[in-house]
Amino acid sequence: MIPMKRVLFILVISIVLQSCFSTKQHELELPQIFSNDMIIQRDADVVFWGIAQEKSEVEVRTPWGKFHTQSNHYGHWELPVTTPFDGHSSFNIEICDSSNCVIIENVLLGEVWLASGQSNMEMPLQGWLPNDPILNSENEIMDAVNYPVRFFTVDKNISAISSDVVSGSWKTGENAESFSATAYFFARALTKKLDVPVGIIHSSWGGTPVRSWISKEGLGKTGYYEDVIRDLPLLEELETEFEKWLDTLDSFSSPSFEFPNQSMDNLKEYWKELDYGDKEYLDLSTNYDRWKKIMLPGDYIPALKEGEDFVDFDGVVWAKKTFELPKIDTDLRLNLGAIDDLDYTFVNGVMIGSTVGGDSFRSKQYLIPQDLLKEGENVIALRLVDTGGYSSIGAPLSIESDEIKISLEGEWNAYVTAEFYKHKFYRFNRSENNYSNRPLYNKLNAATPTSLFNAMIHPLRKYTIKGAIWYQGESNVGFHEEYQEVFREMIRDWRSHWGFDFPFYFVQIAPFDYQNNLSPDLRNSQLNVSSLENTGMITTLDIGNPINIHPANKQEVGERLASIALYQTYDAEVNYEGITPIQTVRQGKEIVISFECLQGGIIYEPENAKDLEISEDEKTYYKADVRVEDCKIYLSAPELKSPKYVRHAWRDVSTGAIYNSLGQPISTFKVSVE
Repeated sequence: MIPMKRVLFILVISIVLQSCFSTKQHELELPQIFSNDMIIQRDADVVFWGIAQEKSEVEVRTPWGKFHTQSNHYGHWELPVTTPFDGHSSFNIEICDSSNCVIIENVLLGEVWLASGQSNMEMPLQGWLPNDPILNSENEIMDAVNYPVRFFTVDKNISAISSDVVSGSWKTGENAESFSATAYFFARALTKKLDVPVGIIHSSWGGTPVRSWISKEGLGKTGYYEDVIRDLPLLEELETEFEKWLDTLDSFSSPSFEFPNQSMDNLKEYWKELDYGDKEYLDLSTNYDRWKKIMLPGDYIPALKEGEDFVDFDGVVWAKKTFELPKIDTDLRLNLGAIDDLDYTFVNGVMIGSTVGGDSFRSKQYLIPQDLLKEGENVIALRLVDTGGYSSIGAPLSIESDEIKISLEGEWNAYVTAEFYKHKFYRFNRSENNYSNRPLYNKLNAATPTSLFNAMIHPLRKYTIKGAIWYQGESNVGFHEEYQEVFREMIRDWRSHWGFDFPFYFVQIAPFDYQNNLSPDLRNSQLNVSSLENTGMITTLDIGNPINIHPANKQEVGERLASIALYQTYDAEVNYEGITPIQTVRQGKEIVISFECLQGGIIYEPENAKDLEISEDEKTYYKADVRVEDCKIYLSAPELKSPKYVRHAWRDVSTGAIYNSLGQPISTFKVSVE
């Protein structure tokens, strides 16, 4: 029998130990966005939050007052701090719990905006040299120290579930070369006009679609990507199954992973010389029974299963097609459009060209020597490699000489030969047709629905902002209907997470020669989204670059965004004229469009007359005869008795035919008679 004194001693010790292990002692910790050089929103209830000791008194000390709260049982705390309207001088903020204090130095009050999107928002003030410069970037970087503009750039990250952790740091003008150029010029224009500091929270990722930037709940309201949303909680389990299957295949590393310190020029050569061990697919007498039929131009990766609305696959695809030549008397030229990501191109089993890197995303032409060709049937084979995101080949697809032109558009035969995953290529066995046995697994990456919202937007939702600016859409060209629904819901979704309908201003994508004429539909979808309350859109038809998807003139983009914000959000006196069509009627043989003019009328540019077209059936369009009266345009065509449809700037590359009183082009649009 155990003595009573010993029992009591054991009981006391166990209670003490239980108390020690159940009480979590936290060091005072703040999210990284609360750090030196930060800017907080003036004239607002700014929320501070973090982790402290459990059930501890937390005090936030500012020059204008002290604010108190208590952490909960887990040490979490959240505290609104009312900020004054004025205050240009920098100051410190001290945050203390019962044991520790954290001091945030060199803080400013000002206007805080969230900037997000893809590469044209991500593009830094120093540009991406040598192919993608920013206009006058060297002088702009030197000048940036003269303005109270600061940036918090969110580190790139992805997540299958909503995260509260964000990485990054606040930077001042001394680091301006890394600032988003569009967001910087927006912020500079605001600080010049309002005479207050401007803070930008920059969260962008190049090449990403809109589906990545919306929450699971928001995306669920659109009806798109339901299968992906359903599978996100199972991602870890699916990944394990998928990787076990990959382990059964032969693999080799990509040059970018194998030689991480090589220059881009050297890497291009490594990629071109890469042996995929799949030359058997060059066989000119290929049996296509197990090949898929695909249509090119377009996506070259066949769907894994019929009915799947989203297939995330990266890897190697062979595409083959025959063409007939009646005679051979000269060299020929092969025209290929933009390819995402790279190609190895063969004619009758001999490679005639390969393009790797940035040039892949431009049209190209390869010479086909006469001695490779034969009368009758010839075979063209494309080994296409996709290393992430979209997979596509654009127009043109043709073979020509000075005398002939043969279109290669239409049906091709395609066969998937390797999977690309985590820097490695995994070869499929041709005889076993491994591809057909591939587990259905959509890899988590920057194109995965909700992945960027979870990691790069959700953690910011408590930080008080004035509004948001957005530049994205290039990656959604060809999916305009989906884009319109998802983008509109994304704006609502962000506002719901911040708890108010903040201003949201965005950029209509600039003209670029996509060579499929699908971008006007995307621009028109963006115009339709701009009807959402407290939004605004700027046009860039006049400042694009048809051969570079990243136009250099980001100054004008940022300043136009600022003009909307100054006019609509700050009620400032500013030259702003955002004209949109508000009514369309037919009067006899004329269509009359009325516009919402704020400060002036409409300017018509006859040299761009081809950009205003009308139609009776929405199929055949005719160049319109135009006359302008104040804020109305009258359109007719001698070929049409009862025109019904009007479209403006309906080409991949178009500068528009109608301008506002400031000389800025009016948006791409398509309207019909009511």
